[in-house]
This record gives sequence, structure tokens and C-alpha cells, in this order.
Amino acid sequence: MKLYALFIGLVALSEVTSAQSADKHQICSERVTANDCASRGRFLNANKPCCRNTNSCLSNYEQSKCGTSFCCDGTAGGSPPPPPVEPPVLPPTPPTRPPITQRPPSTGAAHETKFNDPSTIPQTEYPDVRLGNYPKYNPFTIPRNANTIRRLSRGQTIRGYTILADGVYNNAQITVDGRGAVLRAESLHGAVFTGEIKITIRNGGVVDGLFFDGAAPSGTGIIEIANGRVTNCRFLKIGNPRGYREGSSQRHRCITQTGAYSLVDHNSFEDICTASLTINMSARAGNSITYRNYFSEQCEKYTAEVWRTGSSNEVSIFAKAFCDENLFTKQRGEHELLSLKCGGIYVRGNTVTDSRGAITCRHGSNNVLTDNWYQCGRTSSGAIRIFGENHVVTGNYAENCGAGTYGVLAIGKGDNCSPDNGRCGYMRVRNTRVENNTCMNCGKTISFGGAGKGGTCPVDTRMRGNYNNRGPEVTEEGRNGTCRAPRQTNRASRDQSRAVRLNPRDVGPVRR
Repeated sequence: MKLYALFIGLVALSEVTSAQSADKHQICSERVTANDCASRGRFLNANKPCCRNTNSCLSNYEQSKCGTSFCCDGTAGGSPPPPPVEPPVLPPTPPTRPPITQRPPSTGAAHETKFNDPSTIPQTEYPDVRLGNYPKYNPFTIPRNANTIRRLSRGQTIRGYTILADGVYNNAQITVDGRGAVLRAESLHGAVFTGEIKITIRNGGVVDGLFFDGAAPSGTGIIEIANGRVTNCRFLKIGNPRGYREGSSQRHRCITQTGAYSLVDHNSFEDICTASLTINMSARAGNSITYRNYFSEQCEKYTAEVWRTGSSNEVSIFAKAFCDENLFTKQRGEHELLSLKCGGIYVRGNTVTDSRGAITCRHGSNNVLTDNWYQCGRTSSGAIRIFGENHVVTGNYAENCGAGTYGVLAIGKGDNCSPDNGRCGYMRVRNTRVENNTCMNCGKTISFGGAGKGGTCPVDTRMRGNYNNRGPEVTEEGRNGTCRAPRQTNRASRDQSRAVRLNPRDVGPVRR
């Protein structure tokens, strides 16, 4: 009897422990909506335990089980869920940087506090990056020793936690320097900067909540950042400075990176018309993160890219640059909307709507494009264009894209050259994975050899599980001779893509 009583006690203790553990888990309905599942023809299994409240997946759950691929079951009519897709079996490949799987964007307020302490973010999300080198800053708290100022001197340096009183500041040139150095608006966007502006951030400084209204950069960028953070700022109707000569080589941007470990998050860029990029991240400085920003309206006049890392003479640099979960809409500039011109760039979970340009691997190798959601507006550039080697293009979703010039996803015809052989016009495509991408209501999905001006067809390209609901997944093309595409295996359904559409309320400055 004593042994039986002991056994009953252990069982009861186990049940209590399990219940306590379950209380720490999020359930599917806290991360995924019924509409998310309905758009995939499925229903929401609302009470499945999913993730911890810390927004990290349980050790015994796959990362995909934080999103719709786990929380949506069966069909809307209630029939059993489809059988699981077998994992891809790929031929051996040359060594590359290990790609990672980007989980779907976090819902609720999780993204708002993600970078308050970067050292707590799982290392697997940002491989080979020392996250603790990014500044630690919480926008929702103000220390007691914060200093409030009501005027700025030209050339002033901010070294402590400083609150800038609401008002208008014209033609300012200031520096925010050092760990713990913060320049924060008294109220969100209450400190307004006009005229020609230059704010330099370095050595862990932070700028929070400023409003640049009709301003222009007095240098290369309104903000030049080298190890620091720009958060919750608003850039509206930014143009060129006085004295700009049309057609000159002068470059004027909203933000330009000049040093490593630079974070640009939760800002808005609206009605931008400068003679260069909106954001330029440096390949040589490396280690940059662009996260949850809102890009709305870019003029056609200068045909400029919106976001870029690298250049044609930095092809072989491994930048460790991340462009994650941003929203781009009504961008009318360069046909390279996001321009990747070196290696080690991750473009993950972004949403693009009603825009001209494509996400373009223009130069460089070893880049990852995954889980991006693309709704075509002007179709001439398609959604994704690829040149270079060892890229991973998986889980992207596009809809309502016409055939266009390049197709939705263009695997280009390049030059028979590599970074070791010097500068290439269009580097050939080699050893690239194109898998589980979905196109709904589109023209041609994958244009194999249909972009670029070179004469060398893509080689060692592996295509698997790509889906087009209206036509063939692959179209063989190419100037001066058609490129023969490899046979696509494992045709899949639209559920292969885990991309999630972001809305304006999901990005940009956070109310506090």
C-alpha cells in the first residue's frame, strides 16, 4: 500500500508540474489569427500550446511551430490535414555559410521590445553576430538622472541620457557619442528638425523619437551611424540640400552606416525624394540590422534604391547585414528595390506592395532571401532577381504579378567570372537553392536565364517545391540561346510558403 500511495503521489505531482509548464506556453490563438488560417483554406487550432511567453520556441518544438504551418489544421470544411511534406533530399554542395530558417513575424507587442536587450535574442536568429555589441536601450523607461535640454548648439555632443524638449530645431549638427548617450524626444515626434541636418551616432549612442520634417542631409546622410541605434523616428518629405546640382555625383540619404553594430528599427520613411538611397548599410563596416521600419512613397525622379548593402567593388565582403520584417509600399525608384551587392546578407519576412523594384542579388554570394511577401504593382522588375553564387531563396510568396520582363523570380544569365577574377558586370548564378516559393495569380513564376546581360547560363541550380496556381513554374529563356533549367521536383501547394503580410500597424514608430 505504501508503494501504491507513493506511485499515486508521483503521478499527481507530474500532472501539476505539466499544468504549470503549460501555463508558460503561448497557445496558437495568441500568435495566429483565424483569418491567417482561412487565407490558406484551413482552420485555427486555437488551443494548441505553441511558444513560451518570452517569444522563444520550446526546445522540443520546431521553429515552424510558432506560426501558421503548425497552428492551422485541416481545411476550412473540417477534413483531415494533408500529409506532411517530406524533407528535401539535396545533392552534396560546396561548403557555404549555413542558411537559417526565419520564423514568421512576431505578433502583438513582441517585436516592440525585441531589441531592448539584444544579448537576449537567440543566437540562431543572427548567425555569427555578437548581439551584445549592439546598444542596450529600453524606449519605455527613462532613468531618474535624465537631463532635459531646450536648445541645441551647432556642433554639440550628447554624452548622457538627454531628453530634447518639444520644439523646432533648424540646421542642427550634433553628435551622440558613447554607451548610455541618448537623444530622445520629449514626446514622440515632438522635437522637429528642419533645414539641413547632420546627426552623427557612434560608440553605442541612441536617437529616439525625433521628427525630420522637410529636412535635407547636410552631409551624406541626415543620420550617420557607427555603432548605435536609430529608433521610433519619422522622416517626412526628405529632399536634397541647397546647392545640389542635378546630375552630379553627390549622394544624399536619410541614413548611412559608417561603423559596425548599427541598428535601425521602428522608423518611418514617407515621401522621400533624395538623389540616392533611403538607407545605405556599409559592407565594410558590416553587422547591421534594419528591422520593422515603414517605407511609404518614394519619388521616381532619381531612380534610387530604397535599401542597399555593398557595391560593385565590395563583392567578396561578407557583411552580416539583416533586413528583416520591414514594409515597403509605393516605392517608385530603382528597379532594384533592395539591392544586395556583397555577401552575407539576409532579407527575411519583409512585405512589398505596389512598388516598382525587386529584391535583387546584384553582386556577391551566400545571401539568404526567405519568407518575403510580395504584391506586385508595377510588374517590369518582378519580385526577386538573382545573380551570384550559393544563394538560398525559399518560402517567398508573390501574388497578382504579370509576366513582366523578368518574371516573378528571375535566375539571371551572367558573366563567366567570380570575385576572385575581378569585377563582374553580372556574376553567373551557381549553386543556388530555389525552393518552396509560391505565386498566386501570376504570369511566369521562375524565369531561368531571362535576366542579365551575360552569356553564361545558371549552373548547379536546385529547384524544388515551387508553385504557380496559373501556369508553369519555370520558363526557360536567355539572350543568345535558351538556358535549360533543371527538372523541378516535388511540386507543392501554396502552403509551402510561410510568408506573412505585414500592415502599417505592424511596423514603424511605437507609441509609448
